Amino acid sequence: MAYTSLSIVDRGASVFLSYSIVSGKHQKRGLHKRMVKVREAYARRKGICVALTYTTKDNSKSWQNLVKMGYRIYDPVFAYVGREYFYFQKKL
Repeated sequence: MAYTSLSIVDRGASVFLSYSIVSGKHQKRGLHKRMVKVREAYARRKGICVALTYTTKDNSKSWQNLVKMGYRIYDPVFAYVGREYFYFQKKL
């Protein structure tokens, strides 16, 4: 089982990729990557140029996947979920 969501933010200039959860027995099947790609494709169809997301610093599997997919760490002006997270952005 997997779950994901997104929000359009910054007056339609960016998409925020929020939750992306893959349950234990369904991990290692590429679902996280597929869910990110589907949301990126949706954003491109809407004319959105930037994707934003975050992950906990101890979730190395997630942030390594994001880096492999072209996401880069950035320091947001406002740490919307706290300073104990890595924040990522990607130009679409």
